[in-house]
Amino acid sequence: MKSHLQIDELTGMNCSPVAGEFIMENDAKFLRAGVTIGSSVLYNMETGISGTVTGVTETKVEATGVPFEPGQPYIVSLPNDWIVTDPADNIPIVDIECKRCGFSFPKKKLVEGYCKDCYDPPRPTRIER
Repeated sequence: MKSHLQIDELTGMNCSPVAGEFIMENDAKFLRAGVTIGSSVLYNMETGISGTVTGVTETKVEATGVPFEPGQPYIVSLPNDWIVTDPADNIPIVDIECKRCGFSFPKKKLVEGYCKDCYDPPRPTRIER
């Protein structure tokens, strides 16, 4: 069975064997996902440094001023949502479990860790005087 998900960012670990102002990942499909020069942002999750993408190929993303060491985690923002068809796109899709029901959802669909069916926002309580 195929599932379709919309994602607005790619995350992973830098697989490059050397440090530099870029990330590499052999199975990332950056171009297919819609990473573009000038509108996507590369973020180093370990150092907190981010910058606009200055170069992109299917397996490499460059951003001037954003240094990466091998193994550091990254986030690449997408200018438009990418509709992922699994397993055809063959990318790892990370879901998070709802704190109440335990079903898995993309992070973007959870509110404070709960799915839309389980999220119960606090209601103001009436105080009688």
